[in-house]
Parts: sequence; structure tokens; C-alpha cells
Amino acid sequence: MGVRGKLVLVCILGVLICSCNLFMVSEAVWLNLPASGTKCVSEEIHNNVVVLADYVVVSDNHSHIPSISVKGVELELRKLEGAVEAIHENLLYLKSREEELRSVSEVTNTRVALFGIMSLGVCIAVSALQVWHLKRYFQKKKLI
Repeated sequence: MGVRGKLVLVCILGVLICSCNLFMVSEAVWLNLPASGTKCVSEEIHNNVVVLADYVVVSDNHSHIPSISVKGVELELRKLEGAVEAIHENLLYLKSREEELRSVSEVTNTRVALFGIMSLGVCIAVSALQVWHLKRYFQKKKLI
């Protein structure tokens, strides 16, 4: 195999490796859960937020149907209650973030205002110095 053949083979291998990385569709999380208890599981982790969920382990044995003590409507109500609690916690988190960002915004606004006043003072001082310098220059040249 010549140099050209090796180069073509390397190019094909490079394309295959790159295409394998492009076709990654999904990732999975494997959790070993105990029969009861609380486990922290989250796809999207926010700062200072802990996500907890209640779970029930269901056997894969299809020979018997597990008994459910909660009726359909009661189960839906519990799901909705969990969703409402999650939304409430999310709103509290957003409210705290809004307070933090508002304080940062107010501090930034104050700094920008002070910088603007300082810039105006510097411009006025430079203008006064230029007028003074030009006045002295023209007086020395006896133009005024």
C-alpha cells in the first residue's frame, strides 16, 4: 500500500471517528434505588437548589398486578400537589434570584451614575484649563 493509500485510509478513519461523535443521541442515568426512602435526582441542577422525589419500586414480574392503595383521583391529586409544591419552590427560588439581581443592578446603576458625574467634572476641568492656557498664550503674544 502506497503513501496515497495510507493517507486515504487515515482520512476515512478520521471521518468515521468524527461521525461517531456526531451521532450520539442520548445519555442515560442508572440509579440503584433502595426499596423506600429519598434519593436526590436532577437533570438540571440550579445553584442552591435540591431536587427530591418520592418513588415506589415496581417489580417487573408480570404474573401478578401490584395492589395500589391510592385511588385514581387521589393519585392525580397527589401528583398535582407535588407539582404545585415544585412550582412554589421554583417561584421562591426565582424571587430570591430576582432580589439578588435587583441589588446588583442598583449597585451598577449607582456606579454608572457616579462615573458619568465624574466624567462631566473632568470635562469641565479640562475645558477650564484649556481656556486659561489659551488666554495666557494670547496675552503673551499680545493678541489680546
